[in-house]
Amino acid sequence: MNRRQFIEGSAIAGSGVMAGCLGGSGESHGTLQRFLLINDRDESVTVELRLEHNNTDEVVHEDTYKLDSGVDGTPIDCVWPDEPLRIRVREAESGDWDEFTTADSAGCVILFAEIHDYGIAFFRSIEECPVRSPDCHTDVKK
Repeated sequence: MNRRQFIEGSAIAGSGVMAGCLGGSGESHGTLQRFLLINDRDESVTVELRLEHNNTDEVVHEDTYKLDSGVDGTPIDCVWPDEPLRIRVREAESGDWDEFTTADSAGCVILFAEIHDYGIAFFRSIEECPVRSPDCHTDVKK
């Protein structure tokens, strides 16, 4: 099974599983379980990643990643709290962010940000809750 088949299959399978996770505030939102950056281009690309609290815009994580071509994905270490988040990705030094918010999801989310010649596309899948790795969901501040 190749990467594209896995992503498409995960997204289709995950869309039918909509178990809700509750955040600390009692609001229902998706819990970011895993996150991968994927370069779908023929050449390397550098991208900027920013994770923010959805309600306060406080930055939780910010970094730059060089993604080689032909790699099945670069996993992002667990640097996020179990709260509604805004995940923003853009090519380095470009002006426009593409974003995904976990507040618009339910369940435990596996998120893929795929970088194409025409832009960035987000794909998500829902995984069984509760989160298996509680170490990933602590308040991490830079």
